[in-house]
Formats: sequence, C-alpha cells, structure tokens
Amino acid sequence: MDIIKASGKKEKFNKEKLYQSIKRAGVKPKLAEKICQNVEKSVYSGINSSQILDQITHSLKKENPVLAAKYTLKRAIMELGPTGFPFEKYIAEI
Repeated sequence: MDIIKASGKKEKFNKEKLYQSIKRAGVKPKLAEKICQNVEKSVYSGINSSQILDQITHSLKKENPVLAAKYTLKRAIMELGPTGFPFEKYIAEI
C-alpha cells in the first residue's frame, strides 16, 4: 500500500524503515516493534506520513515524553523549510 510523503511523493509503506526511524530516536527495540505493529494495523493506502508520525508520537508520549520530543525534532526542523536553510539562517543570526 502507498503512503503520501510530506513532499507529495507516493511511496510503499515499509515497516522496516519505520522501525529503524523509531529506533534512531533512542527507542528500545521491543517498544519500537510494538509501535510499528500498531501503526501497521492502522495504515491504509493514501495515508499521509504526517498522520503516521502523529500515531507514533502519541504512542511514544504515553511511554516516554522525552523520546517523543526527540522523535518529532525532524518534523519541527522541516516545518522551517524543506531545504533547512531558513533554520541555518536563523541560527546564524543568534
């Protein structure tokens, strides 16, 4: 099934990619697997990646709010601009 990325591009849902993404935030493998299983049950063709991120964040907030914040950091930076340049410019100013 296809998901819609933030860029608008369609991509096949990849549970392993999701699992690795969650683990990179410091989530222990057992919890990462549990979250992946829950997300996989609710994914449907055409779902936005931001909706998947919301599901993951909600699950992580219940278990560990610090890890939830760490996981959503990438989203926060991307909201500053797709190139990341606005973020760099902002940091340079301060």
